[in-house]
Amino acid sequence: MSFYVPHASEEFEQTNTYIDEKKGVFDWDDGYCRFCGKDFQSESSFCSKKCEEKYKDTLKTPCDVCGKKIDLFKEVRHHISYFPERVSFVHASCHNKIHKTNLFPHLKPNKDEIDKFCKK
Repeated sequence: MSFYVPHASEEFEQTNTYIDEKKGVFDWDDGYCRFCGKDFQSESSFCSKKCEEKYKDTLKTPCDVCGKKIDLFKEVRHHISYFPERVSFVHASCHNKIHKTNLFPHLKPNKDEIDKFCKK
């Protein structure tokens, strides 16, 4: 079982890579804390509350609008482009700002793209 989070921050990816390098001979993730390297018998992502408190922010993705970290599984996937598909991850309130104001034109797909996508 892997504890990989698909939208993890760059800091998490660096921590994850470091631990993979240190893991060495055994190449499995079951019961292995990918943050501190400790073995444990659980399906959670963290081996302990102490480890969770220390590393939980590394799992959060920064919002592409305000830059603040988004709580796990609370991000909104906003399409910047449909062809090719490109999304950014934002808070729900920031997503509303993109669509209801003209403050973030660089985060909106152009009208032709939207029309093409809607005709599918």
